[in-house]
Amino acid sequence: MASKKVNLVAGVYTRLDTGADTAIDAQNRSAQSNVKIIFAATIPALDADGDYILAPSQAIPRNGKTGLMWALPIGPVAADVFITVGE
Repeated sequence: MASKKVNLVAGVYTRLDTGADTAIDAQNRSAQSNVKIIFAATIPALDADGDYILAPSQAIPRNGKTGLMWALPIGPVAADVFITVGE
């Protein structure tokens, strides 16, 4: 399984994958910041429901969820906020 590093920017959603079944997980690699993950067809609103909050080092599997995978740093955002996406 290959993986890629995706840097995140405070205040905006970043698209993590193509929505393909091969995108199987995402892991918050930040040392301090939490990350909000949403699965949606298009970029979600900042206050959108249906999110998963990943603490540093936590991961989420796709497990059949549909739509694109989006990430938003939340709380105090450190400079090193990034996600590793396995495909």
